[in-house]
Amino acid sequence: MIIRRSAGLAGLVLASLGLLACLAGAVGVWAVKNRAQSVAAAVFTVADDAFEFMATRLVLVNERLDASRQQVDGLAARAQRLQTNETEPESRAEVESLRTTLDAVVSELQAAEGWLDSIEAVARGVNAAAESIAESRAESQSQSRPAESAGATGVRAAKVAEFSNDLAEAVSRLDALREKLLEMRENRMLAREAAEAMIAGAAELDTRLANLSRKIDDFGVRLSEARASSADASRRVRGWITFAAVVLTAVLLWFGASQACVLKTVWRFLQRPPREKASPSS
Repeated sequence: MIIRRSAGLAGLVLASLGLLACLAGAVGVWAVKNRAQSVAAAVFTVADDAFEFMATRLVLVNERLDASRQQVDGLAARAQRLQTNETEPESRAEVESLRTTLDAVVSELQAAEGWLDSIEAVARGVNAAAESIAESRAESQSQSRPAESAGATGVRAAKVAEFSNDLAEAVSRLDALREKLLEMRENRMLAREAAEAMIAGAAELDTRLANLSRKIDDFGVRLSEARASSADASRRVRGWITFAAVVLTAVLLWFGASQACVLKTVWRFLQRPPREKASPSS
């Protein structure tokens, strides 16, 4: 009788502990699920903010480029007037006007270059995060090609650096044209040479800025695609977290149900009266 009750009580204690552990585990799974989804949402929100920052700055860069091209368009015609101006006062006035225009274009391009520098800094952070995620995924899947996943978005800081270099080259060409104008202001005999250089330089600069604007538009398209891909990944990650939580909860509840069955069986075992030993036949 003592052994029977001891075994029954031990079974009750173990089944009760198992049931409580399953219930606590189910509650813990959903607490972890909520925490994981909050962390994932925070990570993807930061990524989306970075993409929005870059997209906004790209719009500003393009606005600066458009303003610069509008001013560059009139440089060639005004430079041609330098070749026909005979009087020195008119030439000096035209030179000063051209120099003011070149200064304004340089200012616009330097402002655009500053925006590109900020975009490059943010893009480097995005690239670093993408590479870390790709490396973690490659390690978990025993793959050795993290670079492919990291470059899938097409938003590379190196590409933004190329844009900055193009703008720096354009500013350098403008500085050369300004030097020509300063020389012409000091020496009237250089007017024709300076005007020819201005005409050729204006045409080259307009072509360079047009190509750069097109490249930035293409980069903006890839940036939009990367942002949409990030939003899709955010939805998929939250979905997988919810799916994993549901599966784990179902498993824990299944084990909890089995422990409840054990409790019921042990309780019935304890409630059953012990059988009396049969008396020996006379």
